[in-house]
Amino acid sequence: MLFDKVKAFSVQLDGATAGVEPVFSGGQAVAGRVLLELSSAARVGALRLRARGRAHVHWTESRSAGSSTAYTQSYSERVEVVSHRATLLAPGTDGGPLLQHQLCASHHLDGGTSVSPGTPAQPLSRLLFLLPADTGETTTLPPGRHEFLFSFQLPPTLVTSFEGKHGSVRYCIKATLHRPWVPARRARKVFTVIEPVDINTPALLAPQAGAREKVARSWYCNRGLVSLSAKIDRKGYTPGEVIPVFAEIDNGSTRPVLPRAAVVQTQTFMARGARKQKRAVVASLAGEPVGPGQRALWQGRALRIPPVGPSILHCRVLHVDY
Repeated sequence: MLFDKVKAFSVQLDGATAGVEPVFSGGQAVAGRVLLELSSAARVGALRLRARGRAHVHWTESRSAGSSTAYTQSYSERVEVVSHRATLLAPGTDGGPLLQHQLCASHHLDGGTSVSPGTPAQPLSRLLFLLPADTGETTTLPPGRHEFLFSFQLPPTLVTSFEGKHGSVRYCIKATLHRPWVPARRARKVFTVIEPVDINTPALLAPQAGAREKVARSWYCNRGLVSLSAKIDRKGYTPGEVIPVFAEIDNGSTRPVLPRAAVVQTQTFMARGARKQKRAVVASLAGEPVGPGQRALWQGRALRIPPVGPSILHCRVLHVDY
């Protein structure tokens, strides 16, 4: 195997502190740098950047076409929510380097360069120079550490990052280094998007209430009627908040009943006109048993919301609600 002149190649995001990566939302700028460290001078064809955000769903279902025929039906759909391309380094048509609007570079004393699109880099008491001009379709970079800065704007509205059983919403940045006679080198960086939900809108501040009756049965015997009415003070909450649950349980049956409140997350995946759902209890609260012929009241029993992702209501291929 030939000696690889690339000692390190990675994508880093601005704003990372103590190992904690930044979190973005729609309309914000994503900025960072591609780090390239060379052990010796290397010819580079191009350095390209691709940022992508994608919502993707996939599941399979078994189908029967008769008593002896079965097949598997596959459902898949994807939606691109972010797509950005940039060339951070490429040779110019005149033989000189073209670094996305003719970038400049500041030469570090320990070797290497720092480049930034659009405006010349500030030298900070270091010597300014242009990358060496080659006469072919490559640019020769000196040994040392090189930094190629990038920045792009996210669309005003996005979908929150999500990982589910049958689908996901993922965002990543990929840098690709092209060199002659050498396989392309790639570096990938995943980033997180949280699209906040404004819970102070009138619709989410409105109280919620419901009632239900059920006939208790044992085998074919009617054991009486159980009725329940419940309400909460609003519809929108954030993780860590407590939902005060008010309820009235009237047990007209001959057996005790156990009241319970729960927050249920429903994941809905959509593809080719079909739907697939997955439900999971993320928080629950159980009360005391209510004996036969008795009534119980909940006067604001506390149901705490755990750390969960926000609702996803405006994506074409998947929804998450509670």
